[in-house]
Amino acid sequence: MGNSSPNEIFTLAADIVLNTSQSVFLTGKAGTGKTTFLHYIREHANKNVIVAAPTGVASINAGGVTLHSLLQLPFEPFIPNLEGKKKLEFHFKLRKSKIEMLRELDLLIIDEVSMLRADMLDAIDYLLKRYRNNQQLFGGVQILFIGDMYQLPPVVQQHEWDQMKEYYPSPFFFHAQALQNNMPLYIELKTIYRQSDQIFIDILNRIRNSCTTSADLQILNKRYDPSFKLTEENRYIVLCTHNYKADKINNDELARLTAKAVSFSGKISGDFAENSLPTDFNLLLKVGAQVMFVKNDAGEKRRYYNGKLAVVSFLSEKKIIVRFENGHEMELEEETWRNVRYSLNEDSGDIQEEELGAFTQYPIRLAWAITIHKSQGLTFDRVVIDAGHAFAAGQVYVALSRCTSLDGIVLFSRIAADSIRTDEGAIAFSRKELKQDYLQQILEQEKPYYCAERLKKAFDWSPVVRSLRSFYELVSSKTIPNKEEVQKLVSQLYCKAEEQEKISQNFRKELHSILYTSNPDIYLIKDRVNKAVSYFHKDLQQNIILPIENHINSLKNASKVKAYLKGIREIDATLLSFLAKLEHIRYGNINLTENIIFDKVIIQKAEEVQVAEKKEKAQKGDSQRITLSLFNEGKSVKEIVAERNLSTTTIEGHLSGFILTGDLSVDKLISKDKQDYLIPRLKEIPFNTPLSSIKENLPKEYSYLDIKSIINHLRWLKSSSE
Repeated sequence: MGNSSPNEIFTLAADIVLNTSQSVFLTGKAGTGKTTFLHYIREHANKNVIVAAPTGVASINAGGVTLHSLLQLPFEPFIPNLEGKKKLEFHFKLRKSKIEMLRELDLLIIDEVSMLRADMLDAIDYLLKRYRNNQQLFGGVQILFIGDMYQLPPVVQQHEWDQMKEYYPSPFFFHAQALQNNMPLYIELKTIYRQSDQIFIDILNRIRNSCTTSADLQILNKRYDPSFKLTEENRYIVLCTHNYKADKINNDELARLTAKAVSFSGKISGDFAENSLPTDFNLLLKVGAQVMFVKNDAGEKRRYYNGKLAVVSFLSEKKIIVRFENGHEMELEEETWRNVRYSLNEDSGDIQEEELGAFTQYPIRLAWAITIHKSQGLTFDRVVIDAGHAFAAGQVYVALSRCTSLDGIVLFSRIAADSIRTDEGAIAFSRKELKQDYLQQILEQEKPYYCAERLKKAFDWSPVVRSLRSFYELVSSKTIPNKEEVQKLVSQLYCKAEEQEKISQNFRKELHSILYTSNPDIYLIKDRVNKAVSYFHKDLQQNIILPIENHINSLKNASKVKAYLKGIREIDATLLSFLAKLEHIRYGNINLTENIIFDKVIIQKAEEVQVAEKKEKAQKGDSQRITLSLFNEGKSVKEIVAERNLSTTTIEGHLSGFILTGDLSVDKLISKDKQDYLIPRLKEIPFNTPLSSIKENLPKEYSYLDIKSIINHLRWLKSSSE
C-alpha cells in the first residue's frame, strides 16, 4: 500500500467499516494491531454490532459470543445443497425476539477468522438470507472479518473433510461458496509494533510466504539449545504443541518449588462453559511460581496486559502479590469475564449485550509453558519453542512471531525446511490485497450511497406490517375474550399498516430521486424528512400503537391470557422500537429530526397502562419479590445473580422496577453523587425517550441501571404527587 503511515491505513479501514456497507477482511502480521482495530470499531460504530468468533476461548477474549451460539449452527459440516439447507433449517430454532434481533443487525464482526470453516460461513450466509428475508450476501449484513490466514487454520477432522471436499477446495473461510463472486475488501495493517529487529522481521515474512532460505534456517537454528534450563532469573516461557506437554512442564516446575501451595477457587455465576474458562477454576500457586496474565488491565494505569509474565512473591489465603521483571510488585485483584448474548433493546431498538453468566478469578495462570495454539495473539520477550517434528501448518510462524526479538528465542528442537508449510490457498488469497488509492476511491463512492440507503431504510414500513401479521396469527391461535372482535380490530390495523407501507414506498422513491443527484440538497432532504416523520410518527401512535395498548389494558383482569399477553407485548415493543427510530434519523453526520417536537400525549397514556401492569406484576411476581427480599437482606447484585442463577440484567431490572412501585428507595441502589448529577439532567426528558439516546449524551460511568433507576424514581415521584 505504498509508503502510507500506519495511522492512514488504520483510519481508512475504519472509515470504510463505519461509513459504508462494504464487508472487509482486516488482516496483518502478528503484532500489527488487529485487536486494537476491533475495539475501535466496536466503540465508534453507529450501527447495531455483534462480535463473534469460531471458538469459545476466542469469543471470550474478543468480548463476544461464539458463532454457534449466535446462530444455533450445527457442529457437523454444512453441505451447501438442497438437503443440507433443509437439515440446517430443521436444526435452526430461534425465538422470535432473536430473529427480530438478527433483522436489526447491521455489522457482524468475526474475530480469529482463520479458524472459521468455509462451510460454516456458507451456513451463516444461508441463515441470514432466510431469516432477514433478504437475498443479498449475508442477508444484507456487513461483515468485518479479522484474522491472519498464516496463523492457525480451521480444525477439520478427516471424516468431516470427506463430506466437505466435493464442495470446497480447502476448509479456509475464503473458499466459502458465498464469497466466490463477492470477496470482502482485503486490507492489511503493515506496521509491526511487536518486533523491531529488521533481520528477524524479514525472516518471519519469508516463513509466512513459504519462501524461507537456507540462510534463514541457519540463523534460526543458531538458537538451538536442547540443554537449556528454566530458572526464575531467566524468565522464559515454553511454547509446546500439545496441552499435555504444557501441563507436565507447569506441574513439574511447580513441584520443584519448596514453598507451601495455596489454592484459589474461582466463582461461576449463571451460564459459563467450563471449557471456555480463561484460567484454572482451582488455581494452585506457590511463591516463586511463574505466571502469565490472561487479561488486560482495565484500569487507567494499564499495569499489565494479556501475556505479561511475572513471579509470585507473596501468598496467603486471600492475597496474591506478584513481582514483575523490573522489580515492581503488585497485589492482584480478582477479575470477571462475562458470557454474553445479544438481544434487542425494547426501548431503543438497539442490539444490546445481556450477561448470561460470569467467571471470577485472579487473572493469571501458571506459565512456565503454554501451547502454541493458546499463544496466538500474545507477545513475549523470551520464549523456548518445544515443537519437535509436530509442527502443523502455521505453527512455526505463530511460535516464532510471539517473540519480540530473535535474541529472545531458544529452540529445544531444530527447525527443518519441511516443517515450514504455509497453505497455498492462503498465499493466493493474500494476493487480493488492495491498494490504498483504490480503497480511497471505494470509500468516496460508497459513503454517499450508504448514507442514502440508510436514510431510505428508516422509512421501510415492513417491520410494522410483519408485526401486525404476527398479531393476527397470535389472535387466531389463542382462546381469548371477544376473539371475533379482536380479529376484526387486528384486520383493521393490518389494512392500515399496508396502506402506510404503500405511502412509505412512494416516499422512499421520492427520497431516492432527491438523494441520487450529483449534489443532494440537504435543506430539501431535511424538509421532506421532517414532514414525513411527523406524519408517520403521529399515524403510528394514534392508529396502531394506541389501539393495541388499549387492547392490552382491557385484558388486565382476564384469566388464562398470560402467554397471549406476552406475545402482544413483544409485538408492541417492536412497534415502539420502530417509533423510537423515527425520532432519531440521520443523514451521515446530520441529525435530521433534532428540531421536531413530538406529540407524547398518546404514548404517555399508553405508558400509564404499562406502569399499572408493572406495578401489578411487581406485587404479584414471585421472582421479583425474591430478588427484593435478598437485596433487603443486604446481598449485593453480584451475590443475588450467583444465588438465583439469573443474569445481571434481569436482577437489575427487578430492582429498578421496585423503585417505580415505591417498594425500594433509589438511595439503596444509586449513590448520592450519581443522583445529584442525573436527576436535574433527566427531569425534563420525556420518560419514553430511548435509554440509548440518553446514555450516549452522558459520561461513560453512568450505566443503563443508573439511568433506568433515576427515571423510575422520577416517575414514582410524579405518580405520588398526582
